[in-house]
Amino acid sequence: MTVGQILDIADKIENIPLGWTLGPDNHLYKFVSAQQITWQNAAAAALAAGGYLASITSDAENNTVFSLVGENIAWLGG
Repeated sequence: MTVGQILDIADKIENIPLGWTLGPDNHLYKFVSAQQITWQNAAAAALAAGGYLASITSDAENNTVFSLVGENIAWLGG
């Protein structure tokens, strides 16, 4: 790993908003508990917050999302 890559990672870590997790793909993840919310409302809420519902594309991403969701039920993107 180069010094530039290390500095890039350090910059990303410093700028992670409170309550968010940096995933292995450099995307940010946040689990939001909302009982009995529909997929449409969850997707709209994620969009309003500047994001989108996670779409799992790798084992590493699945592990990240599962570690945040745990035993809860969560909507994923489509």
